[in-house]
Amino acid sequence: MEGIERYLNSQKFYAFQAVGTPEKPCFEGCINVGGWRLQLELRFHEGKYDFPKAYLSEWMFSPELRQVFGFRHINTNGHVCYVDESRVWWDSSMAVELVAGLLEDIKTLLHENLLAASEDDVIARDFLGYWDGEESLYVGTSPQNFMEFRLFSQRHSRNQWLFEKDQTPWIDFEENDINVKWFAFRLPSPPSNLSETDWPPTTIGQALTWIENNTAGAVHNFLNKIGMKLFSKGKKRC
Repeated sequence: MEGIERYLNSQKFYAFQAVGTPEKPCFEGCINVGGWRLQLELRFHEGKYDFPKAYLSEWMFSPELRQVFGFRHINTNGHVCYVDESRVWWDSSMAVELVAGLLEDIKTLLHENLLAASEDDVIARDFLGYWDGEESLYVGTSPQNFMEFRLFSQRHSRNQWLFEKDQTPWIDFEENDINVKWFAFRLPSPPSNLSETDWPPTTIGQALTWIENNTAGAVHNFLNKIGMKLFSKGKKRC
């Protein structure tokens, strides 16, 4: 930590004691992004060698800042998600170099937000970063809107597959989840509204609101289709 502190001091980042977490080594300084001078906090984990959490100190108190930089990779309390920790690992032997690199990564991310990078590219990168699970999920057929699927786990593999409800899987599978229904749903065009308060969505309600904001009427049609599946002809509603 001494080497990290010396480097951060050279960048005019200085140690401070965060409220409620006095045991965490924290540093605060300023970075310049496109004419903006932003106050940035780096919060390390005591006893755990890992990438620090990064926060924009003035984020919650500055509507102008939120409007200009948007919410891509920044949540409501100013936490900046600058690294995909499922693909990058902390190497203590290169701690100073990693800290120097992460400062540049944060500046690059914020600069892209400021320039309003191509929305299609942003959507693709965000979904890969936030929505990709630890296991791969494959589809065993060409999905169409509102097609119903079943989930199967491939034997001797961490891969999972979706097969159409009445389709016989052609993989060697161990088990299938028959209690959860999966539906295919495609937007007619790439979403364009990225200025959500909470991104990525963490609840069904937020996800539905996000879909509706990008494609008017999509949620209504989606729920109608699900209702038709659940209460098909000949079944009585309770």
